[in-house]
Amino acid sequence: MRVLKQILRCVLVATICSTFLVLIAQSPVAAADGDLDTSFSTDGWIVVDSHASGEDGIHDVAIDSAGNIITAGWWNNNGQPNKYSWQMLRYTAAGACTNALKFDGNCGTGQYFSSKTDVATEIIIDANGKYVHVGYADANAGTDYDCVVYRTQPTNNWKNTASDFNDGKDTSFSGDGKFVATFSSTKHEWCRAGAIDANGKIVVAGYLKNTNSDYDAIIGRINADGTWDTSFSSDGKYQLSFDQDDLFQDIAIQTDGKIVAVGTSDWGHPEGDLLVARFTTAGSLDTTFGGGDGWVRTDFSNQDRGFGVEIQTNGKIVVVGSCDNTSDGLVARFTTAGALDTTFSGDGKICQDHGGDTELFRDVVIQADGKIFAAGNSNHSGNDKDVSVARFTTSGTLDSTFSGNGLATYDGGSNDDEKTYSVVQASNGNMLLAGSVVQSSDADNFLVQIVSSSTTPAITMAASGKFRQHEANSVIATHEDSGVTAVPGGYQAGDTTNSNHEHADDFDVNGADRTFTLVLGAQPPTNVVLDFTIGSWVGN
Repeated sequence: MRVLKQILRCVLVATICSTFLVLIAQSPVAAADGDLDTSFSTDGWIVVDSHASGEDGIHDVAIDSAGNIITAGWWNNNGQPNKYSWQMLRYTAAGACTNALKFDGNCGTGQYFSSKTDVATEIIIDANGKYVHVGYADANAGTDYDCVVYRTQPTNNWKNTASDFNDGKDTSFSGDGKFVATFSSTKHEWCRAGAIDANGKIVVAGYLKNTNSDYDAIIGRINADGTWDTSFSSDGKYQLSFDQDDLFQDIAIQTDGKIVAVGTSDWGHPEGDLLVARFTTAGSLDTTFGGGDGWVRTDFSNQDRGFGVEIQTNGKIVVVGSCDNTSDGLVARFTTAGALDTTFSGDGKICQDHGGDTELFRDVVIQADGKIFAAGNSNHSGNDKDVSVARFTTSGTLDSTFSGNGLATYDGGSNDDEKTYSVVQASNGNMLLAGSVVQSSDADNFLVQIVSSSTTPAITMAASGKFRQHEANSVIATHEDSGVTAVPGGYQAGDTTNSNHEHADDFDVNGADRTFTLVLGAQPPTNVVLDFTIGSWVGN
């Protein structure tokens, strides 16, 4: 016979709920956070010299569905100063170059466009596993730089002696796998960023040179077949002048399809500021953002620049870059309406000193637990630049569970000069950074992997009295958020049940006999409220 049921409501805010139910928060183990991940290439580092007599580097890195590492960047044209071709590298999740990932005998291949400075700046893996390369090149016989999108197959048959992108081209894209995204037939254009929306369309962004002293920001959208999407800004492309010398450096696409672009307004000028703009799916500035005009300009200190952007699960916008004339790393968080988020660091913005004279953040990852991982470089070792990272809590403070104080630097060599351009979460959950390292006078590609756990906290609950669970159930509590469940611990297949097929097992006050664990599938944007029914038994 069942009597006396009591409903308990507990709000999970690292406090405890009394009367029959105690919540004990257990923080995830984070002792090694900030260490080099030695499961990657034995010491956490890979340095690849693609061309023995020239400069090489990685501008972006992505992870495919198998966990393999795919990069975009540049390599030198036969030792000529500042003459580059596009480059791609492929490695396993462990940092190995296997036969399955090789092109013409090694794990690198490229694409020659011209004798000028051509660079792939973004690599995206589309829904079909194809590689979408975005960048810029002198693709029209020496007339000017244009934005270029190249789509290639992920197959492993690029085995020609002089392998290049043409060997793996996807002919369903623009006929030959290559789309030259010309914003102006007479002006130089550089695309720095790319993203793919839910419809498979490719969004690119960067800047265009009007005159020797004036740049405009550009953004465009390309259909999955390699043609301009005319449903975006009528012709697929949009050129914008916010002030003077305006640049877009990165983009992110919201769940509603709107596009957030970040960069700088008044680049190179003392009054240069962080620029954030949002576009509708139709390619116009979103008037619900930034006070009605679709963009917001934010001053930190002296000249400020935006380089990277990510969207949180609650829609807030996190931007990284540099502030105070590249003296410090910049981190800012904006609300969905484009206002600085004052729940982040008090005023929504941070100029983070890392102990060097010249510092910046180039890229950012939002972890599953909501923490913000910013990556860049700092001149910590004399005049040499080192890889530098910072991890912030969701409230905008340095996370002391990462490397003791939330900050860390990594030096590949005592006289090496490392520049970080990209960071991505690796298949094992740690952070993979990529860039270029100067060893003596030769710049080479580098990858470095850093331990940064993002395990969501487990909350163990204990209760006094009796607890009932139907024998057919494996989950004993649910929440409207499908990512939140409670799973019993300690039950055995032979446990005694009553006539209603319910377990009747004792809970000691400390939970020693029977416990269950509440699992939060992701960092919730607000407090989580759970209702539990705890009943007492009368009789046996």
